[in-house]
Amino acid sequence: MKKVKQEINERHCRILKPVLDISSNTHTATANPAASPDDPLIMPHGARGGSPSGRNGEDVVVPDGITNPVASPIDLLIMPHGSRGASSSNRSGEDVVALNGITNQVASPNDHMIMPHGAKGERISDRNGGDMVPPNGITDPVPSPNDILIMPHGSRVDRNSQGIVASDGSQGHHTRDKEIQTLAMDQADMEVKSSASSLDRDIRTLAMDQADMEIKYHPPSGWEDLTACLLSKVFSYLNFWDRARASTVCCHWNLVFHQPELWRRFDFEVTQETTSYLKSTPKGLIKQVLQQHQEHLRFVSFSIDAHPKSAEVACDILSQMVNCSLKTLELMSSAKPTFMLDKDRFVSALNVVVVSSPHTISSLALSETPVDDPSLLMLAKTHQDSLTLLDIESCPNASSRGITVIADHCRKLHQLTIDYSHLSEELLSALCRDEHVTLKYLKLNITKEDAQEQFHPISQESWALLARHSPNLKLVMNFYVLDHSDYEVFFNFEMPVTHLYFGRYVSQEVLGRVGRHCHRLNEMVICANGNIPLDRELLQIAVHCKHLESLGLGECEVHCAAIVKIAKICGKQLTQLFIREEVLLEDEQFSIDKMTEKVSTYLGRDWSPELMPYWD
Repeated sequence: MKKVKQEINERHCRILKPVLDISSNTHTATANPAASPDDPLIMPHGARGGSPSGRNGEDVVVPDGITNPVASPIDLLIMPHGSRGASSSNRSGEDVVALNGITNQVASPNDHMIMPHGAKGERISDRNGGDMVPPNGITDPVPSPNDILIMPHGSRVDRNSQGIVASDGSQGHHTRDKEIQTLAMDQADMEVKSSASSLDRDIRTLAMDQADMEIKYHPPSGWEDLTACLLSKVFSYLNFWDRARASTVCCHWNLVFHQPELWRRFDFEVTQETTSYLKSTPKGLIKQVLQQHQEHLRFVSFSIDAHPKSAEVACDILSQMVNCSLKTLELMSSAKPTFMLDKDRFVSALNVVVVSSPHTISSLALSETPVDDPSLLMLAKTHQDSLTLLDIESCPNASSRGITVIADHCRKLHQLTIDYSHLSEELLSALCRDEHVTLKYLKLNITKEDAQEQFHPISQESWALLARHSPNLKLVMNFYVLDHSDYEVFFNFEMPVTHLYFGRYVSQEVLGRVGRHCHRLNEMVICANGNIPLDRELLQIAVHCKHLESLGLGECEVHCAAIVKIAKICGKQLTQLFIREEVLLEDEQFSIDKMTEKVSTYLGRDWSPELMPYWD
């Protein structure tokens, strides 16, 4: 700290020196008749001075009687608060007589002459070695021409050709010189403060570095010493059952197990031993979740089997979730009829959750449930600003009108999964409005439960409107139909479909239309086609569908030469190529082994057809 203080003092002196030089050059001296015309004279607060005689060698008479001995050229003469000075005699070596009767001895060349508070001085004698006698009896040495007389706040200065005189009634106030000196002093003060602030920061930095060096790291002696925050982070990587077993280690781990952040996600497994091999969530645990952690739940899913008892238990749990603020709710079933057994009970339980979590639900998966239009209307009103994902495929009680209400109100909805029977011109129009967000994902399931059912067409204008509004839309169409006539309303003009999945039969003629009108196609899977090779249709798709990245072939036939050509056309862009070996037909050009080598070359990676496992 001593070194720091010494450095601050040295910086202050270096900064103050230019100020004194500036004062000397600007002629702002006041009430120092003995100084040269270029000297700065600084008098104390309230001082008044007058000089009736010439400046060259004349005396300075201070009314307060303070007499200073002869000073050196660099002495600093400081007059006290309220002093008054006048010069009436020659300056050359005369005495300075102070009225107070105090006489100081001759000072050394480096002395500073300081007059006391309230003293009044008057110069009455010759300056050659004489004294300045103030009325209080103090004698100060006579200042040299380079002395600086410091005047206090509020003093007034008058300057004539013989000297510089300060008095209460003076009129010669040097405004410009005083302003220059004031600005210089302010600048010096700012530099001193900045230097001190910089030193303070250096001191704090050094102290912090020293503190860091003094800190000794003590590693935990065991798992029981882990902090709750660190242990909670470890628990977050475990599934629920592993966390539950870990909570039995000690009381500390059990307390961490019940922290709210570990209960934001919970999966309810509701099954029966007679109908499922999956382990059901214990009843005691379900009760604990609903009583202690219900308000912490944010992401909830239900998985049930086909037993009616499982659907009843799931509905009971939903109806008790009255203090939740859910963000996602997903209902899944491993087999039908699931929730379809009791429509009123399910709708009532779902409404409890929808109403209890206003403006928070962003994702809702209700596939294969008896949700109806009134429930969708309530959902649209309570979550219109939060809902972004909705999955209601295979929901026979919902209609196109109810889904259109969702699209009208929930303008942030960007992922939608529905049956093709619920798709309409009005729904596409609602999804393509300017105030609606860009749709990212639209999945359509084309299924036919009734053989007499006919699919309705969607106009080319509606598909084009959807493509313009959502240029990056991922449009997925899953076909589960058997009759060729079921494809009559599809692929007759340009469609923005990107993913096609043919789960059952698809004819060569339909695949030809796909190649001509689905230029955005990114992925296609053909599960079954028959015994007719699809060489020409697949090559047409590879040529026209420039964005094709994934191709899967199941129960169909294709020659090895066609696969080689497809790999050559698509190249490394074809990141996924799934072909079962029994699908491939060897020809004159390529065997399966030679085809495998050639395809690997075009794809830029090792590739081989999939083998069907054989069981002994």
